[in-house]
Amino acid sequence: MRASQPSATRRLLLGAALGAVVSGVTFRGGSLRAADAGDSGDADTKHEFPSDHFFYPHGEAHQKKLDGLVGKKMPELSVSGWMNGQVKPEDMQGKVVVIDLWATWCGPCVAAIPHNNELMSKYKDRGLLVVGVCTSRSGQEKLGDSVKEHKIGYPVCKDPDLKTEKAYQISFYPTYVAVDRNGNIRAAGLRPDKVEEVVKKLLDEKAAS
Repeated sequence: MRASQPSATRRLLLGAALGAVVSGVTFRGGSLRAADAGDSGDADTKHEFPSDHFFYPHGEAHQKKLDGLVGKKMPELSVSGWMNGQVKPEDMQGKVVVIDLWATWCGPCVAAIPHNNELMSKYKDRGLLVVGVCTSRSGQEKLGDSVKEHKIGYPVCKDPDLKTEKAYQISFYPTYVAVDRNGNIRAAGLRPDKVEEVVKKLLDEKAAS
């Protein structure tokens, strides 16, 4: 008898265990300096959210770039080749937006797709919008195949000139960016399995009038 397929949550956790991918090299969980021994995971002075929510929680160069975005308006998405519907700036107004900057060749990115689908389905009616930005210097031409193969159900697009990757200071994949209802970045560099906790908090907030 063939074993049943693992649940989306299990696949997500398996993917998260692989870590982030930097320049084609996978950094596994043990080498990410996830929390130092004795770290309770509480929020620190750099992040609104607990340190264990981030791939690089202790200020490594990758995270420092992303931290510079927090509290600022989200940069424009300079993208094209939309699939599953185009997202315009006005479509994001008043919504919580999760931007997943990923690559088609990145194992942890692909492992997180089912959870992205679940998030969109679960919280869409409360005002969540998930946007996948397929970036990297290679692999964008395979986006259409990836959408079909992995059954991506949320809007995705290409970053042909890497302008969005540059604007968001991306140096590893996947890079998750959470944007509040006022269009401000609240967290960047989140681990895929921690995105939902951030989303729930942001959805409970009201947009500024």
